[in-house]
Amino acid sequence: IGNATIGIFISFGSNDNLIGGSAAVQGNVIAFNGTDGVTIGDASGSDTSVRNQVLGNSIFDNTGLGINLVDSSGVDTNDAGDADSTGGNNRQNFPVLSAAFVSSVNGKLIVGGSMDSALTPSKVQFFIADAETSNYGEGKVYLAEAAAVANGNFKTNALTPLSAVTAGQKLTATATTADGTSEFSLNIVVQGNTAPTAAATA
Repeated sequence: IGNATIGIFISFGSNDNLIGGSAAVQGNVIAFNGTDGVTIGDASGSDTSVRNQVLGNSIFDNTGLGINLVDSSGVDTNDAGDADSTGGNNRQNFPVLSAAFVSSVNGKLIVGGSMDSALTPSKVQFFIADAETSNYGEGKVYLAEAAAVANGNFKTNALTPLSAVTAGQKLTATATTADGTSEFSLNIVVQGNTAPTAAATA
């Protein structure tokens, strides 16, 4: 049962909140809300709410964004070096996904991409994306977590997804650092039987 506006709202300098967790049983369903699923910060863009983690949840069918680090009404675009230091979770940059591959032999998931962040992400989480008009998430099905993804190009090898992944589905991701969790990344389509080559192994 969704709310008429925001599903979960963290603002007014509220820090160190955890919504969900890395284990599958810790995730929440955050859906059917009139605006965003999760909003961290306020419309001024100067809110100081930081270190808020949004992990392992099923976020879908919200009218706005799945996760919104508010400084505008839409997706907060990445900036070079993640230099912005105001707004929800200091407007943590999201991963940029370049390729995703699922093995037809063992069902393992390989994802290539890049990170440009002021801090090294402690974890990057991957999700099957729900249909969403901006194509930035939402993350409906939590799949897997890669620990300590370095800045620059990365390739996560042989992740074991918690749910079945098939070619043609859309993938999205979030990055979590000491500043907190990012918004969802731009979706990419999962491929089959061809390993990603666009990113080097980190």
